[in-house]
Amino acid sequence: MIVGIDYSINSPGICILNEDGIHFGTLARNHIAKPDFFETLRNYNVHTWDHPRYKAIGNSTIDAQGFTDDAMQQAIALSEMCKTINQGKGDTEENIAVFEGFSFGSKGNRLAQLAGYQYVARAQMIS
Repeated sequence: MIVGIDYSINSPGICILNEDGIHFGTLARNHIAKPDFFETLRNYNVHTWDHPRYKAIGNSTIDAQGFTDDAMQQAIALSEMCKTINQGKGDTEENIAVFEGFSFGSKGNRLAQLAGYQYVARAQMIS
């Protein structure tokens, strides 16, 4: 399996190539679009994963914990989506995952947060 990942905090997208062909998926958060948008994606065989987001409350200690947990939950969902799409298809030991580079438009704390989320996802994908 080869997995291409366009990683973002709000709407990661994946493309998987396995012996059955090319498959697409999104972990778009439930606030990104209306439910009928996700239904349309499913009608075109795009795998979707309803993933809520952590909403900052303004307490830096609690928010740091909340965002860390959010990154871990999103990474687990990404890994599970890949396993679900690839279930029973090809070699499960020899997989390749490729992440798109970090956002060029992001700056400061947002770029650091994106990098943190992506590295948590990378760690999850290799475990």
